[in-house]
Amino acid sequence: MFKSTGMLALAMLLAGVRAAEAHQISCDKTVDGKHVISLDHYPATLTYRVALHNEISDKASTALTLADPLLSQLGESLSIGGSTTGPVTVPPGGTLYGTAKLIVDSEADCERIADLDGLAGGREIDNTFTATWDDGIAECRAKVICLAQNGTDGGSSPDAGQPDAGGPAGQ
Repeated sequence: MFKSTGMLALAMLLAGVRAAEAHQISCDKTVDGKHVISLDHYPATLTYRVALHNEISDKASTALTLADPLLSQLGESLSIGGSTTGPVTVPPGGTLYGTAKLIVDSEADCERIADLDGLAGGREIDNTFTATWDDGIAECRAKVICLAQNGTDGGSSPDAGQPDAGGPAGQ
């Protein structure tokens, strides 16, 4: 009896582990191909790109919601798999992509956009994307550091020249 109870417990444990892996999503966000850029020429057209990855190789994963609050606030949309808000299903081991463009007219416009991101630091645009699924969330970001037209920022941006700080999250 102990042997069959032990086998049943093991089977239930393994089934629970498999259920917990039902969906696993990660993301990566870049601006002009990098996680952090310094902007010192205006006007500029920024290209944001999000990659939504399914970390499960043998089963599709569904992101229930997609959100890019800053781009939405600016009237831009980032569509992934034909959806801007979700749900979207990522094939087994696959990746879906979305892009959005944002025009920054001037240094003052860059600082205005930076003020909208909800984070302290009015010279840095911290643009965050999130995807949720039934039991998790993936978050990724890209950062733009607003510099003066000539490339100087007066020393107000401590992140200028720092290594890439916006890599994939939610893994």
